[in-house]
Amino acid sequence: MIVPMARARILGPRFRLDEAIGVIQDVGVLHLAPPRDVPLAEPPPLAPADRRRRRQLERILDDSDATIAALGGSPPLVRAAPRTDVGTLARAARRAARVRRQAERLGATLAALEEEQALIDRYRGFFGAFRALEVARVRLANVS
Repeated sequence: MIVPMARARILGPRFRLDEAIGVIQDVGVLHLAPPRDVPLAEPPPLAPADRRRRRQLERILDDSDATIAALGGSPPLVRAAPRTDVGTLARAARRAARVRRQAERLGATLAALEEEQALIDRYRGFFGAFRALEVARVRLANVS
C-alpha cells in the first residue's frame, strides 16, 4: 500500500543526493513524484466596471504607444503615475485617440509624398533630356 507523504528530508552530502534517492527508491521506501502544477494564488475576478476601466486604460496605452511609434519615437519606460480622477483620464483618452489619428494621417501623407518624390527622381533624367532639347529648339527658333 502506498501512503502519500507531504514532505521528506534527506540528510547527507549534496554530491551523493542522486545516489541516495536512487537507493531509497530501489528499496521501495520512498517514491518521488513531480509536484502538481497548481498556482499558489490567483487574483480575484474583476468586477464588470473594473474590467471596463481596464479595457479603457489598455486602449489609452495602445493609442499613446501607436502615436509615439508613428512619430518615430520609442515608448517611455514604465513608471508609476499619480492617481488621477475620471475626468482627467477621460480627457487623456480623447487626446490620445485624437493625436493617434492625426499621427496616422501624417504618416500616410508622408508615405505618399515619399512615393511621389521617388517617382520624380526616377524620371528626372528623362525630363532633363527633354529640357535640353527645348532650350536648343528655342535658340534655333530665334536664329532664323
